[in-house]
Amino acid sequence: MAVIVFLHARGMSDGNAPRLKFFERSSLFFRRHAAIFSAVHMLLPEVDWCQGDITFDNCMITGDLHFGGDSLSLSIIESTIEAQNEDQFGLLMFGDGNNIEVNQASVRGFEKGLILVSGDDVQLQGTGLILEESSGDGITSNTFGGVINLNELSISDVRNGLNVFEPSAILVEGVSISNCLRHCIIASDGSVLTLKYGQLVNAQVGIRLGAYGQLNLYNSCVKNQGNIGLITQSPSNINHCDIVFNGEEGLVTSNNNFHTLNNSILWGNNPSNFTQIDIGGGVISTSHSTVQGQSG
Repeated sequence: MAVIVFLHARGMSDGNAPRLKFFERSSLFFRRHAAIFSAVHMLLPEVDWCQGDITFDNCMITGDLHFGGDSLSLSIIESTIEAQNEDQFGLLMFGDGNNIEVNQASVRGFEKGLILVSGDDVQLQGTGLILEESSGDGITSNTFGGVINLNELSISDVRNGLNVFEPSAILVEGVSISNCLRHCIIASDGSVLTLKYGQLVNAQVGIRLGAYGQLNLYNSCVKNQGNIGLITQSPSNINHCDIVFNGEEGLVTSNNNFHTLNNSILWGNNPSNFTQIDIGGGVISTSHSTVQGQSG
């Protein structure tokens, strides 16, 4: 059961978009036993002029949030979203041209996944987002031409930390992703991934990036992955990074790309034969870097 709220947008001639706000330390509890249902689902008509603003400010939300429509603006500020039933997604937004901003917010405990966005040209941005505890992914993005711009991001105890299915621009800074069953970050062909001041620890693969994109890694550490530290089919630029103590190679490249390794350390990877880099294609230029053992 769920509360379903239909927001019927007005035409452009009216000039007004629907707005719904929960703010000033409100508490939203969706409890089945209290005859208040366990979710908020908000659906807007899929028409060009449909817009809406939704704000949750200082809220505690028990239950999942689902939103549908185009050109929506969703703000979640100093709020928590926690599961009531395990078999749920946390925050879902579907539609084109939507914008999601999360600041000092947390989502935890939803079995199917914590945040999922779908549609073209969707933006997910903010600071201080905490995502914890799911059998699904921390963030799933299925948006062509999407933008993910997050600072001070923390993701732990999920399947994949960040899973991007369509070409996107991804900028994450001050990120900690740990204890993932599969990948810390996995991104599709055509994606540009820039990671600054990141800690990627205890997954199977730290980063897996598809072809026709770009990997930019600065002042970050990728360590203790069960398998490979970094896998890239795109050009990569690795600066002031430690890629250390992973179960297999630290860096695996493919396709005919150019890679740079500057002021970085690859050490203690692949303890069976200490192969630090597997060059499946392209050229690697190194400067002021330490690479243990052999590269092949």
